Amino acid sequence: MGPANWYIIKRIKETLKIPVIANGGLGTYEDCVRCLEYTGCDGVMSSESILEYPPLFDPQPSLYNLDQIAMEYLEMVERYPGEADMKNMRSHIHKYLHTGFK
Repeated sequence: MGPANWYIIKRIKETLKIPVIANGGLGTYEDCVRCLEYTGCDGVMSSESILEYPPLFDPQPSLYNLDQIAMEYLEMVERYPGEADMKNMRSHIHKYLHTGFK
């Protein structure tokens, strides 16, 4: 599929009179800021990048304890039963723990 075309997203935002959310091509907080500035969108969202690095939207990056993030995720899954199944949980935890091993 390839990276998002921010030029096209910008043109869509300029054309529509409703909120537009950009998605794709966001791997860092700085990417999010650049996308918002370039496209003029009302917000951004991320799928893969946020799974690989849950604090993606933190403007002040620091060293995060990925074990602690995994435990917080498991606590949320326990607190809100039915929102995530075991397959999704394994996949999500694998993604961000794997990123920590790179």
